[in-house]
Amino acid sequence: MLHLAWIAALFLLSCGSVTEPSEPAAVCTPACGGSVCGDDGCGGSCGTCDEGLRCEAGACVPDGCTPACSGRACGDDGCGGSCGTCDEGLRCDAAGACVPGACVPDCGSRVCGDDGCGGSCGSCSGEDTCEDGACVCAPDCTGRVCGDDGCGGSCGTCEGGLVCNTREGACSDTCSADCAGRVCGDDGCGGSCGSCAGGDSCDGAGQCVCTPSCEGRTCGDDGCGGSCGSCDAGQACGDAGRCAWPERTLSGHVMPIFEAKCTSCHAGNRASANLDLSSASLAWAGLVNTPASCGSRMLVEPGLPEESYLVAKVTGVGMCSGAKMPGGSVPDLTSGEIATLRAWIGRGALAD
Repeated sequence: MLHLAWIAALFLLSCGSVTEPSEPAAVCTPACGGSVCGDDGCGGSCGTCDEGLRCEAGACVPDGCTPACSGRACGDDGCGGSCGTCDEGLRCDAAGACVPGACVPDCGSRVCGDDGCGGSCGSCSGEDTCEDGACVCAPDCTGRVCGDDGCGGSCGTCEGGLVCNTREGACSDTCSADCAGRVCGDDGCGGSCGSCAGGDSCDGAGQCVCTPSCEGRTCGDDGCGGSCGSCDAGQACGDAGRCAWPERTLSGHVMPIFEAKCTSCHAGNRASANLDLSSASLAWAGLVNTPASCGSRMLVEPGLPEESYLVAKVTGVGMCSGAKMPGGSVPDLTSGEIATLRAWIGRGALAD
């Protein structure tokens, strides 16, 4: 009996030592969303940035560039990003504030940065940054105590008989020039492995490459077979690489269209919708900055043809009521006539 009691005691002790199953470890789900770099929330990465770029809020931005949106609600942040966008019916002015009315881009002497309407006056080449509408070189001495700062300046000099290993930006006892596989650029000791011809530049690997040049350009060739951008429909890229509307005037170009296609209904005391297009002065007064009969758009929004309800009515795209114009037996406007209206509006819908 004593032997049985001893066995029972051992059985109870072994049962008491059984541990409950532990809860499964929580699984982390990486979340990158629109991020192209930085932490994925689980200790991993959403990606890395190319040389010369750094990760800022999940986006790759030029290294050394600090977005500047203090006091700005919209427009360029100075690093290729945006400080925000304006609601419908508002535009972004040069000070980064949302103000009423249509916006006419104005670059003046600016070759880069915001055009005052949320667009761009151009982009800077290479690793240059845009400051106050001008492209400037941003010195970079990160991790370097000597050698070139990337802008023709110096990160420092070596003392005590030490020499500068210019590729690494470090001071050492000796330096051995090395141009193996390199046709240009620094030999590692302050000398040169060669220079590039024409407009080519030397890359970090010591090879001559074509450097796209879009400084001050918003369209056209970048000099390397690529493009600095494209223009809106109806615009043309000028020799200076800027998109522009062809010159179209109200009396010289638009009024002949109105007279041929519109005044059978829109003229005189019984003009349809009280819109008289029989003269340039009446047409301008009745169209420009005049609210449309539906929605919050204007019949003609100076500088913004695609926001102007007149364009919607003659194309039949984006209407909120009624039928495409002109109606009845009058033929539709031709593509050339519509382009003329767009160009007149795009250049500011001037009275003449």
